[in-house]
Amino acid sequence: MKDVLTYSGLSTKIRKMDSNLLSKEQINELCELTSVNEVIEYLNGLDSYKEIFSNVNILSLRRRDLERLLNISSYKDFLKLYNFSSITQRKYFKIFFLRYEVSVLKQVFREVIDKQKISYSFSEIIPFFNKFSDISLEDLSKITSVEEGINLLENTVYFKPLKYLLNLNDYTIFDIELTLDLFYFKYIWKALHKYIKKKDLEIVASTYGSTIDFLNITWIYRCLYFYNMTYEEKKNVLIPISYKLKFSVVDKMLKAENIDEFNKIFSETSYGKKFSPVEINEHNYEKLSKRFLRRLYELNFKNNPYSLACVDTYLYKKNQELKLIVSITESIRYSLPKEEIFNIINY
Repeated sequence: MKDVLTYSGLSTKIRKMDSNLLSKEQINELCELTSVNEVIEYLNGLDSYKEIFSNVNILSLRRRDLERLLNISSYKDFLKLYNFSSITQRKYFKIFFLRYEVSVLKQVFREVIDKQKISYSFSEIIPFFNKFSDISLEDLSKITSVEEGINLLENTVYFKPLKYLLNLNDYTIFDIELTLDLFYFKYIWKALHKYIKKKDLEIVASTYGSTIDFLNITWIYRCLYFYNMTYEEKKNVLIPISYKLKFSVVDKMLKAENIDEFNKIFSETSYGKKFSPVEINEHNYEKLSKRFLRRLYELNFKNNPYSLACVDTYLYKKNQELKLIVSITESIRYSLPKEEIFNIINY
């Protein structure tokens, strides 16, 4: 009863917002479109997205503009839920906001390395960062070097993990993004266990923990399949956290000499037992990850509607929807056959 009272308002709000997420039929209709402008016009006609187009000329928008506006939609949904939550529930939202920070930092450093100048506009999300973040987007948007950007983060949690890069002569965007990813998962895993309690912790730990496990599985697979990396090189790119995937099993995966051996080790894990041999032999661990996590989030919400599962699941589904829209738009932009586009979205 206490959980129902604590989460009844937030759960009701989320159910209403969830009903505005794209249906399977709407996703299929998007795939049938033939240009980026048609995608924008379609989204502008939906209640869930027309707000982000209200102050822009949709005829002048390009794919890059669309992606920026879709990100704003994510921020707006986040703020709606935050304003509807209790003081205790807001601890989770503040932890979740790190995802937005890491995404922006990657964007900034990527542009600085590629162009030596920030061209991406942060004007629409500055109010969100001023409310939830210690990072000054106004200052960050003016940097002209990675070193300048890292020094600007001196009073944030990101400075310590990034500053060691300044001692390297040939760091790349891969090094920066890997450093940010490793920090993000280690930090958020610790924060969840510090600020989230009991049943809520069990729920969010299951989704974040499984995400970490699958990221490690996918990384090891990619290292084995695409790159000629040593044991230590492969180990260094992994997130040093174990949820259901024991470190001893991770070690076996790292030592696998071929894909067949790797698949056999995976098939014997608690994750692998959820899939058929045919699915595993497709050699697409990103697809397996998406399938598993989608089921997990939906099951968590079904079994625990009055808990952090409602927030956790909605934010996940929204994020996946935005990625899907971008993927469909990019496919249409490059005139991929409809059959190929449908194959991309049907994982």
